[in-house]
Amino acid sequence: MRSQTVNMLKRVRSVRTGSLMILASVCAAAPLCFGTEPVLKSDLGKKIDDYFARLVPWGFSGTLLVANDGEMILAKGYGLADRESQRPMTPDTAMSTGSITKQFTGAAILKLETAGKLKVSDPITKYFDNVPEDKRDITIHHLLTHTAGFPGAIGDDFDVSATAENFAKQAFATKLIWKPGTKYRYSNVGFSIAGIIVEKASGQSYEQYLYENLFKPAGMNRTGYLIPKYKPEELATGYRDGKSVGNIINRPWLPDGPSWHLRANGGIHSTIGDMFKWHVALEGESILPDAAKRKLFAPHVREEEGGDSFYGYGWVNVKTPRGTTVLMHNGGDGVFAADYRRYIDEKVVYCIASNTAEWSAIAASENLPRLIFGMEYTPPPPVAQVSPGQLDRCTGRYALPTGGKLVVSADAGGLILESDGADAMAAIFGGGTASKERVDKLNNRTGAILQAAGDHDYKPLKEAFGQGITLEEVTSRHTELRAEMEQELGPYKSFDVLGTVRQGEPMFTYAKLQFEHGPKYLRLRWEGDELAGIREVSGAGRRTFRPQSETEFASFELTSRSMPKISFEGPSGDAKFPILVIRAPGGDVQAKRVP
Repeated sequence: MRSQTVNMLKRVRSVRTGSLMILASVCAAAPLCFGTEPVLKSDLGKKIDDYFARLVPWGFSGTLLVANDGEMILAKGYGLADRESQRPMTPDTAMSTGSITKQFTGAAILKLETAGKLKVSDPITKYFDNVPEDKRDITIHHLLTHTAGFPGAIGDDFDVSATAENFAKQAFATKLIWKPGTKYRYSNVGFSIAGIIVEKASGQSYEQYLYENLFKPAGMNRTGYLIPKYKPEELATGYRDGKSVGNIINRPWLPDGPSWHLRANGGIHSTIGDMFKWHVALEGESILPDAAKRKLFAPHVREEEGGDSFYGYGWVNVKTPRGTTVLMHNGGDGVFAADYRRYIDEKVVYCIASNTAEWSAIAASENLPRLIFGMEYTPPPPVAQVSPGQLDRCTGRYALPTGGKLVVSADAGGLILESDGADAMAAIFGGGTASKERVDKLNNRTGAILQAAGDHDYKPLKEAFGQGITLEEVTSRHTELRAEMEQELGPYKSFDVLGTVRQGEPMFTYAKLQFEHGPKYLRLRWEGDELAGIREVSGAGRRTFRPQSETEFASFELTSRSMPKISFEGPSGDAKFPILVIRAPGGDVQAKRVP
């Protein structure tokens, strides 16, 4: 996926519901053989390093490599790879790359084609028996370009019953969304089928073929599923809502690797150093000849009508605002995330990875091009150290003049504000409220949409979007997205409409979808009476603030333009502060402490 701030109407590139000259032999060039020691060079490297160092107190933890004109200018770890042991991130910390895995599957197919063992034009009937009639026209090219017609996913990543044989049976029994070759729809299923074809054409396991033909020649000895034999201390631990979810290879896997719901479409582990070696190998012909690489990177299909991004074979080909080309892909599983970009005309490459659900590498990546290419960006505010006692003076309940309540609690060296009421939510997010009639109308309309969608009826949603999209398209897209959320968090249970606020001209309604193992939060954007989009957000009705002094606190979110500050007023000493002031672009809002 391109962003974890997901536009729910558009298919994200990677659903796992958050990069890079010629390498003749392993570590032939000494600069490619760094391990735990960071690399920091040039003014640009220092500028980027300063930005990410300032992100750490806000919750970011991960690894980052940036290369400029063939030279690494930054390779560092930020924050903690494991909070329980306080083990720091290093450039050599390995974690899941998510759907970046797809480019390895694409390269493996082209390696086999170069060896004369298959053709991308081959129909899948050449490799599978008993293919149903509606799928007999699917080719390997369709699988690699998300045009086969398969849905996004058909099962849980950790379902160990999904052997290659069982997965193929399940995929072939699944109804196609549309006729093969007619439309683009991002599909993990298609890439897993392509991975099974790698095994059938090569006579080797998927990972073994990749290791011998891609990773080993490139010097990538820290990339794979099981072959690298990772030790626990070499892996990042994942975190969601502050709680450890372990590392991904501690989850249920088959004896030879992950379930085929994940294998070949996601989950390969790597390090930023190995991803740089992959870039080096792709710059030359040590892995693939130029003709094969042209197929790998080619803009085969447009990702969405009228859009400027095209899908190759596991790569996205995009023209930048500067008229240059970037080859890219990202991936994530709701906890681990990574983004990998090769600005081939400008000779800039970066790979960033993260291990927290709340601060995704994909979101953090959005400001990297701004830093690199000299565009405007908002730096994270500096964070001061404040004693736990001083934070405790701020905690408690505060009432707004309009009746809404704010709950302040201490967390990880800062404060969390939670809202009770739409006016309190508006205050937290730096916006304003509209008329009660308007708020009630949008709240009720959102409730009707979610109620119907819970019963798999997407007609109210289609009507809210207005013209330009069919009921069939809305139904297929949101059916897939729900399936992906249920893969991550278990069966869907219920919903709550949290409130509607004004943030600038548009109105935004926030809602919570409750699943068996946790919630998902949505933000619906309204322009007039028409729904302009739905995005998944990290939370709703709450915001984190970090201290700038003992009484002043700032907020910072990578994907938000509205970042209010708060301050506390009252007599000096140890007593609780009686007054909380929210300082936002629309003006200050004062709240008074209540029991």
